Amino acid sequence: MDKIVERLIKVAIHELGHLFNIGHCLNKRCLMHYSGNLDDLDATTLGFCDYCSEFLTYAIRRERVLHSDEGSKRE
Repeated sequence: MDKIVERLIKVAIHELGHLFNIGHCLNKRCLMHYSGNLDDLDATTLGFCDYCSEFLTYAIRRERVLHSDEGSKRE
């Protein structure tokens, strides 16, 4: 994969993680780790660590429940 495209994908997914209230991770390989420069960004993987992955799964499930509750109130 082209390095610029990979960086773009990493930053986009990282920012989407913040939309689910995931903060910066201490794991330097995790996509949610703070990247202060391109070397930091290149050191991260295209995935989340176990903790951030679990947090994201929980956040998505919570959103689904909230939205399904809203739908049932409208009916």
